[in-house]
Amino acid sequence: MPPRRKRAAAAKSTERKAAEVHSGLCGLAPEHKFQLVLNEDGKPRRGAFEISISKTKDGEKVLVWSGLPKGPPRKDKFPEPKTILDDVLKALK
Repeated sequence: MPPRRKRAAAAKSTERKAAEVHSGLCGLAPEHKFQLVLNEDGKPRRGAFEISISKTKDGEKVLVWSGLPKGPPRKDKFPEPKTILDDVLKALK
């Protein structure tokens, strides 16, 4: 039986995935300046990966993607930037 993964390793994986989605969105829509903010409201729920967009730093956040109802497998809990680009641009209008 393989050893159990530590939660710190899972958190680093989630941070890496968030950075990948962020850079993917920046590449797909270079006319927009996206800023990546991780866990602004404190510690995330276990297994949660959600993407919210706001037009300004203090503006109202709009949830554009949630991985909570998705998966297993775990890879389904993270979006591809191409699949969420339309929702992101719609939230910015």
